[in-house]
Amino acid sequence: PSVPGIQRNATTYFRKRVTIPDPAAFSSFTFSIKYDDGMALYLNGQEIIRENLADGATFDTFADGNSPDETAYFDFSIPVSAFVAGENVIAVEMHNASSFSGDLSFDLRLWGEAPGAGALLTKEVPLDGPTVIKARGWDDERGEWSALTEAFFSLGSVPASAENLVISEIHYRPADPGTPEEVAVSTDRDDFEFIEILNPSASPVDLTGVYFDDGISFFFPENTILEAGERFVLVKNLAAFTARYGELAEGTIVGEYGGRLSNDGETIIVRKTGAVEIINLTYNDQVPWPLLADGGGYSMIFTGNQPNEGSSWSTHAEIGGAPGAPDTVLVDGYDLWKVANGIVSDDSDSDGDGLTAFVEYATGNNPRAPDASPVSSRGIVTIDPEGYLSITYQQGLEATDVFFEIQKSNDLETWTTVTNTILVDAVDDPVRPTRQITLRLAEPVSQEARHFLRVRMVR
Repeated sequence: PSVPGIQRNATTYFRKRVTIPDPAAFSSFTFSIKYDDGMALYLNGQEIIRENLADGATFDTFADGNSPDETAYFDFSIPVSAFVAGENVIAVEMHNASSFSGDLSFDLRLWGEAPGAGALLTKEVPLDGPTVIKARGWDDERGEWSALTEAFFSLGSVPASAENLVISEIHYRPADPGTPEEVAVSTDRDDFEFIEILNPSASPVDLTGVYFDDGISFFFPENTILEAGERFVLVKNLAAFTARYGELAEGTIVGEYGGRLSNDGETIIVRKTGAVEIINLTYNDQVPWPLLADGGGYSMIFTGNQPNEGSSWSTHAEIGGAPGAPDTVLVDGYDLWKVANGIVSDDSDSDGDGLTAFVEYATGNNPRAPDASPVSSRGIVTIDPEGYLSITYQQGLEATDVFFEIQKSNDLETWTTVTNTILVDAVDDPVRPTRQITLRLAEPVSQEARHFLRVRMVR
């Protein structure tokens, strides 16, 4: 079957004759095969391999699905007894996955190993990571070395996929250059952009053939391996990036990308050889996406499960982010309040009203406008015939991450937390999001000679 106007056969057949004078001279044979999508291989009329294809398949049968990796070679060990002395016929039938499949790929390599092979090999070379091995072979009969050959080895690496590669941090609108070192390199804040990718799986990932196809352009160098749990950083301008962040650990930065990230949001697509899509992410600068990443100098980090949902992204706790390092989320509440009000130190008092920045937040006051009214006061609540020491304090209703506790002392030096206070009153301000709370002690003041109270605010 085929799509009208385009020849897309379900099956394609290949045949090759191979002459092996004496198969017994070999200890084993291996077929190394790259296929897309399903296939069956016959040797001298006998089926020896069937992959991704139902038994009894005919010329119009489609494969059971797509190849696990159309760019990879899969090895199949074949017994020596399957071959005959002289001419051997290898036949392969390749099946597409559907009538809409526009490609077919197939490659086969046959190699045999002779008995005693390895007797003239050097000692084993231990590998503790991805390594390029260069070697020559010595021809004892001719008394000369072979040409130099090299091969890349990676221990246990797997091809890149949507399961083992994610975009973990995006810094699409950095802060303007501010230091002399930054300005000397560039006055364009876009030059300080970066993207971080993460391998969240337990296996090393081979990024050979992986590239950014939309949003930015970047091709990972051949034999690039991203270890399990590790991160790579792609930068817009390496000189600008280094002026701001300094030198990262060796190998963390894999290169500069082309283009630039849109400040209004855009789609980023990552593919690998064969136009196989790995990541398709569309970010935005509107709620529910992190707003501080759009002009606040912050990066945004992936903290959820759905990359295309703004709720899965959070603001990084540090201005400029932490490229190549584990991330910390900017916690809602006080941290965001400080950013919104331009506050750096918890103990600052920019409006000079005697209240630190943290107290201003906890009590619901404006850190840029002095407030003369006290945020706490003490009194006596009389319940005939006894009097009870009380304290009234102001609480900011939006300060949900602040805990208020009452402490008492007899000497103003040693303070203990009061656990049995009684609520007397709670009055909300009609204009501001604050509440006046009055608590009293459970014991009357007549039981002790001196008594002091204070309110403590902690996060």
